[in-house]
Amino acid sequence: MVTSSKEGVSYIQGIDTIASTLYVMGFESQNAQFIDMMPSMLKQIYQEYSRHFLDPDTGHLDFRYSSILMTRLLNFFDPELANDMKDIDHSLYLIKWFMTLFAHTLPLKILHQIMWIDLFCERVDYLFFLSLAILIFLKDRLLLQKKVANKNRGGEENFDDMDEGFGLHSLAIIQILSGSLTSIFNNEADINKILEDSRDMKNFAPHSFICSDLTLN
Repeated sequence: MVTSSKEGVSYIQGIDTIASTLYVMGFESQNAQFIDMMPSMLKQIYQEYSRHFLDPDTGHLDFRYSSILMTRLLNFFDPELANDMKDIDHSLYLIKWFMTLFAHTLPLKILHQIMWIDLFCERVDYLFFLSLAILIFLKDRLLLQKKVANKNRGGEENFDDMDEGFGLHSLAIIQILSGSLTSIFNNEADINKILEDSRDMKNFAPHSFICSDLTLN
């Protein structure tokens, strides 16, 4: 799928993954009408979600605000995890999560039956709270990466001194978040917990956190 910009026509990263996922959903349901509706569904997904992460002038990806917002939300809801991820540019994994609506990350069966049903009833800002709930769900696993990295470098003391800047543990976290989480989220109970937590955090978050062109236009 492509979209127009002031420079011409641009490819929308991730839309092919969403399209193939929708096709699988239609094939499994044996619903020919569903497949016929895919072009209009993809256009709607672009309007409601994808376009908010594209520069309106160039059509290129723009996740600068998204990374800032995730940092802000993490600091508010989980300062410990936020501090552990302070050197990480959240766009390094959010691009994959948001532009494919998690289709490259979560099990397809769970994605079809639970998450997308919930997601498509919400506005684009809900993506951030889903991501936040996933990070917090993975908190123990993510925090462990600093201990592992520093142990491999000769000790477990003075973690902050030994792992300054974008260290080994940050790379390990990005590797986890950028890969498939299918083996971690392998049952409906996990996803239901994430959905419940994401809704609670969305209701509790200060409105000023997400009052921006990204979510209001």
